Amino acid sequence: AHLVGFNNIDDRGQEGMELAYNDWLSGEPGKKWVIKDRLGRIISDVQKVQDQKPGHDLVLSIDRRIQYIAYRELTSGVTENQAASGSVVVLDSRTGEVLAMANFPSFDPNNRQGVKRDALRNRAVTDTFEPGSTIKAFSVAVGLAAGHIKPDSIINTYPGWMRVGHNLVRDEHSKGEMTVTQVLQISSNVGVTKIILDTPPTALWSMLHNVGFGELTGSNFPGEQDGSLMRHEPWGAFTLATLSFGYGMSTTLLQLSRAYSVIANDGIKRPISLLRLDEQPKGELVMSPAIAKSMRELLESVLSKGGTGEMANVPGYRISGKTGTA
Repeated sequence: AHLVGFNNIDDRGQEGMELAYNDWLSGEPGKKWVIKDRLGRIISDVQKVQDQKPGHDLVLSIDRRIQYIAYRELTSGVTENQAASGSVVVLDSRTGEVLAMANFPSFDPNNRQGVKRDALRNRAVTDTFEPGSTIKAFSVAVGLAAGHIKPDSIINTYPGWMRVGHNLVRDEHSKGEMTVTQVLQISSNVGVTKIILDTPPTALWSMLHNVGFGELTGSNFPGEQDGSLMRHEPWGAFTLATLSFGYGMSTTLLQLSRAYSVIANDGIKRPISLLRLDEQPKGELVMSPAIAKSMRELLESVLSKGGTGEMANVPGYRISGKTGTA
């Protein structure tokens, strides 16, 4: 419902793709001169002035089977966890096509009587939030790219907190010495802060900017937000630390999904498409393929036994992921 949108009584698009592609879908009416009687009835056609032009077809990239499953599971998850709302985005990382985009609460576009305004919003595209620990994947990628760390490098996070300037960075539990893989696996704030404070101040911002944070995705969806990714000059140590675990910036779910598709797609960033593509669009290499491959392997550990995302693991498949408290 949120993606397709709906029309008004005059059949003009008001929301979603109906609004974005209204002119393409509508076509153009024809014109002709006619003679009418005093009751307005047409007696004869005099001359055709302009031929009518039919509207064009619009084929979405959405896979209806994946869309159905995404909305079903989202509804179940929101209800089970008594959440206020939720969203799901499924991308084809090779092409940038959106295979599913679902939000809850939703609505029936054919019967909008009594629907609250909040339910009409395509939250996956219009709502921004601080991404939290989902950003740690890119922080670790920065450390790997700088050559300061490897997946098996040891980082001492004892005693579970560290002072950065006049502020404290804390972990939920003190784990002492950990490998970089374990830092990501249990989502250690202290571990990621130490990694980032060891790299050039602009390296993290550059990585986040390159994978698409702070800019529109190219979806052309009405009301899409570009989020916020501020560049500080100079960078304060605590500002850099909080950015390393996803605070002091904002993003949309679609934007976050595209950033992760860079890791899935060997470092290539592609524009997002809500329309079915006949050929793969040209992409931009924004992350080393070797770093992207390492990150996929590291992110598998997050969903393995003992990781924060263990419940998302699917037996028989290689699944990479990252949890985030937003």
